Amino acid sequence: ELDVSNPHHLFMIMLKTITMMLGELDYERSYFEHPNDQHFNITNLIILLLFAIIMPILLMNLLVGLAIGDLMQIQQNARLKRLATQVQLHTNLEKKLPSKLIQRWTKNEYIVYINKGICNRFSTLFKEVS
Repeated sequence: ELDVSNPHHLFMIMLKTITMMLGELDYERSYFEHPNDQHFNITNLIILLLFAIIMPILLMNLLVGLAIGDLMQIQQNARLKRLATQVQLHTNLEKKLPSKLIQRWTKNEYIVYINKGICNRFSTLFKEVS
């Protein structure tokens, strides 16, 4: 049987230290004010100890998950804002340049080389190796 009136018992010292770290300074009044009224004294203390250990871990994991979700949304918004800024820049440049220059630089058809990127990667790889 656990003697809750003994403040020097190891279990009571650990429980008091953990609850004080969580911010509860006077938990003894809530749990030990009337020791004869409590039927499951040890069970109550074990549940309190488990709650004091598990809840901060769960809450920190929840907060980390929320922060990561917010970072993904911020990155997506930044990417869209960058694209919008690039479109504005090109639109302003087209307005300020003479129309003859724009017609000269405008391409009506594009040539796509399918394997061009792969060949460049292999050639740079072989240059680094040799």
